[in-house]
Amino acid sequence: MFLSANEIQNSVDSGELVIEPFNYKHLKPISYVLQLSNHWLNWSISKEPIALTDSCNTNNLLSSIFSSEEYVLSNNDFCLGSTIEKVSLPDDIAAVIAPLSHIARWGLCVNLGSLFVSPGFGNTCPTSLTLELKSQNPSPLLLKSGLPICHLAFTRVRPGKMSYPLNRSVYDGLEAPLGPLMELEWSKMS
Repeated sequence: MFLSANEIQNSVDSGELVIEPFNYKHLKPISYVLQLSNHWLNWSISKEPIALTDSCNTNNLLSSIFSSEEYVLSNNDFCLGSTIEKVSLPDDIAAVIAPLSHIARWGLCVNLGSLFVSPGFGNTCPTSLTLELKSQNPSPLLLKSGLPICHLAFTRVRPGKMSYPLNRSVYDGLEAPLGPLMELEWSKMS
């Protein structure tokens, strides 16, 4: 079950859940609206297939983070952006990222399947979320920093005893947007 606006507000007020900056006007009945930051990453075009488990590809094909108050996303283009807000979740709350319907109706995808934010994310320090931005609109879209971009809905995780420790996200505490760290994530699991 998702947390209500009152439960989100109470969790923030108590310090259990961190959303920085927090503005009560961004509360929706079962979510909090996050805004687009001014940080971006672009992929270069590769003539060769990209091996998804090779971090060298990320280093060679992904730009350095750059700042711009505006970004033009053309039809079928893809870039990584991030949220202004930084979050820290306790170990018993997970979150789900979902596009605002207004944004989806412009043909803008804010995530390409990476919906979940794991319990405990941001425990190292509150962390911005990376968004996978893709335009399906036939015209270029002008994205501006501060644009309300997505919902973050929260849910309590039932307590349970694990017989082994779970790995934290490799993105926890790192500056967003951030490219894939699949090699690092999976090396911890093998």
